[in-house]
Amino acid sequence: QGMDSPVFSTANLVSNTLSVSGYIGTAPSQAVFAGARVEIYLAAVDASGFGEGQLYLGYLTADANGNFSGSIDVTGQGLTNASVLTATATSARDNTSEFGQNFGANGTPTDITSSNYTVAENIDTSSGYTVGTLSTTDPDTGDNFTYSIVGGTDAAKFSIVGNALKITDSVLDFETKSSYSVTVRSTDAGGLTYDETLTVNVTNVNEAPVATNPATATVAENGVLTFNSGGAGVISVYDVDGDSINVSLTANHGSIVLAQTTGLSFADSDGSDGTLTFVGTQSAVNAALNGLVYTSQAGYNGAAELEVSFNDGYLTDNQTVAIAVSPGQSTVVWDGGGTSDDWSDAANWNLNLVPGAEDIVVFNATSSNN
Repeated sequence: QGMDSPVFSTANLVSNTLSVSGYIGTAPSQAVFAGARVEIYLAAVDASGFGEGQLYLGYLTADANGNFSGSIDVTGQGLTNASVLTATATSARDNTSEFGQNFGANGTPTDITSSNYTVAENIDTSSGYTVGTLSTTDPDTGDNFTYSIVGGTDAAKFSIVGNALKITDSVLDFETKSSYSVTVRSTDAGGLTYDETLTVNVTNVNEAPVATNPATATVAENGVLTFNSGGAGVISVYDVDGDSINVSLTANHGSIVLAQTTGLSFADSDGSDGTLTFVGTQSAVNAALNGLVYTSQAGYNGAAELEVSFNDGYLTDNQTVAIAVSPGQSTVVWDGGGTSDDWSDAANWNLNLVPGAEDIVVFNATSSNN
């Protein structure tokens, strides 16, 4: 009776150890081939795919189901991942098969790479965000691979779908966490594996400065308004990137004075006209603003405002404080500076404001409009 040939399922070459598995016959688990001796050879490659054995490497014994698996020491035999194997099977009655179909030795994967290792901050990864596409370097041409997460500091935040590496960790924030570590395993078609720890870096994105300020404030005519915790409220700025801050303050119907000027560089340092422009570190800027004084214009009551602009060189936060100026008593002098002698001509008054019922009015007898 003839003997069927062995069929390889795997043939993994790791260093000097060749680990093989397979079965005898046309399908796995045929008990009729139990106990057969399976001899492994380095094969001669020919067009038929059933090359003759050239170099005997060792043997294995089929189990009770006619399947075989085990390892052979091939030290000094010159095997590489490019080597081709074949085998014969000999039954207990010494019936020996023809050489089986050639089967290539499988080498271990040597590297894992990703198409991308960076992701920008502020991206919402709550539903899973693809960081990059995984690929494997392997000595065997055309091998197939599967990927899995096997460890790493941030393993719980990663998953793999096919060969896509995904991260899930809400909105990424560079200032809170600038990198993630995960260990990925690549398993080839023969079951050999390679593990590599990958680092995914979160790139910093410039973020706008954020202003804190009261929405409204109240001051009496010709009165003083202080912006601090005990007064109208603190005006301050925060920039998560730690950038220097360009500040522009514009107030109408009043003048402004900073609490201090240490560490600031000025483009406009005279706040008597209601404007100041300067630059400094966040700490220097906030120290200057904590105690900012607004002095309302004499003779004016009604709506006023303080416009605050913070810029980090790229992005800006603009805010406005609405100031209600309540009526008070001011001394208003008629200086006749207008084009007529009309009481309602503001130019006739030294404050360029028409006096109210509560004001003290003084007439300058030497003016041209009397």
